[in-house]
Amino acid sequence: MEHIITTKNLNLWYGASHALKSINMEIPEKKITALIGPLAVENPLI
Repeated sequence: MEHIITTKNLNLWYGASHALKSINMEIPEKKITALIGPLAVENPLI
């Protein structure tokens, strides 16, 4: 199966927070993929 997205050592910063650290991932074509992590909300949802 072919991959439509490949990441190698992906790092993502959200302001001063290092949200994603050294992510290696392959996302295959025609498959459902989700990233799930802890919820860090400073303000409650209305």
